[in-house]
Amino acid sequence: MDILVYKKAKYATNFHNSRGRLYSQSESQHRNPFHRDKDRVIHSEHFRLLKHKTQVFIAHTEDYYRTRLTHSIEVSQIARTVARILNLDEDLSEVLALSHDLGHPPFSHSGEEALDECMRDFGGFDHNVQTLKIVTGLEKRYPDFDGLNLSWETLEGILKHNGPIKEFNKKSPIGFFVRDFISNYDLEISTFASLEAQISSLSDDIAYNNHDIDDGFRAKKFKIKDICEIPLIDVIYQDIIKEYTGLDDFMIIQELVRRLIGFMVNDLLEQTNKNLDILKPQSVVDIRCHDHPIASFSKKMKNYIGGLQKYTPYLMPIYLPNINSFRRLYATWGTPKNTKWGVGNRSCAFRIPSIEEKNMRIENRIPGSDTNPYLVFAANLASGYLGIKNNIKPTLETKNSAFEDIDPSIPKNIDESLSMFENNEEINEIFNEKFIRSIAAVRRMEYQAYLSVISSWEREVLLLNV
Repeated sequence: MDILVYKKAKYATNFHNSRGRLYSQSESQHRNPFHRDKDRVIHSEHFRLLKHKTQVFIAHTEDYYRTRLTHSIEVSQIARTVARILNLDEDLSEVLALSHDLGHPPFSHSGEEALDECMRDFGGFDHNVQTLKIVTGLEKRYPDFDGLNLSWETLEGILKHNGPIKEFNKKSPIGFFVRDFISNYDLEISTFASLEAQISSLSDDIAYNNHDIDDGFRAKKFKIKDICEIPLIDVIYQDIIKEYTGLDDFMIIQELVRRLIGFMVNDLLEQTNKNLDILKPQSVVDIRCHDHPIASFSKKMKNYIGGLQKYTPYLMPIYLPNINSFRRLYATWGTPKNTKWGVGNRSCAFRIPSIEEKNMRIENRIPGSDTNPYLVFAANLASGYLGIKNNIKPTLETKNSAFEDIDPSIPKNIDESLSMFENNEEINEIFNEKFIRSIAAVRRMEYQAYLSVISSWEREVLLLNV
């Protein structure tokens, strides 16, 4: 087998042309600027802190559950591989992958949402912005400056790997820090980041979408037969059991996850190469100034979004499982009450952090921390599958704030949600009838118990004033 000679593409980021650092420093004799950035991140205190931060499951409950630290290492492996195949700068892809979660608070995205709510009058909280704060100021390791003094290209990728930043206001999660920072150090926020940064972002998606399956199986949250209801997984599963006889479930999951990662990496490479063939970029400037990201998954993700929009209202017993869930939905500022989607738009139910509707990374912002994450995972996949199967087109992107928009299709209470859940034929075809009946029975029992109790508010407001 011939050894591939690694030669960078002309649209790759060239460290020889780096725009330098915020604070002037002589460069390393033995390491290029991006390699040096990678080493600085690895040796930072905040990188080590990731070992205590939850990915999905609390780490100390099981020795093998992933943490933000191990997740970041896995993302860097995928990013490095993709970058090498596309002849990009591997060091830049790696440092962006290793640093992408530095700003994550404890308790995963639930912690981020809580902080965003607390800080909404001050620009909100966003872990990407927090990462920028860490590497430019909060990390204290050098006597001549605060932060890690990373290269311009690395800072750009940290801030813009999900796409351009278009506005600053009090409801924006970007907040005032970025506005003030770029006034002194221009990161050209209106353009896309390098292809290395785009690859790093999508490598994150590939890693967590697959490794969450591994951790979920370890936690006994589902069985193989449950996830085989997803057509793609079932196809891979059937191939595995035909090729190997007598494998136990644990080894099947390992092989399944490995093949899923391979499938998604190949899909990313295929679509990205198609985009490169169309654009024919001659430099990294062409990548930055293009009107959409070059690194992407297939166009089927449009239909995936359309499926989420159409079927989410019918799956509210999974997304909003109790009385307080509905209270959170209609009584709080930060929870979307719509079925809109938007790029980087936290006011939409379906947020696309990675910038394009054709990008695979999609956040469903309706479910809260009181849900079963694996039922949510299954419901999301079911909606997306139906969208692809039925070729459902999404609505136009929502660019303005949609926090005040209320979609009339979303049920207002548990009783209404259960009726919609039970009577949608397509949902019933995917989810087992026994499962639907069981969920509905439990939710109705809880609702009836709630209706039989006089609340403290009723005692204070109604009983004393009637």
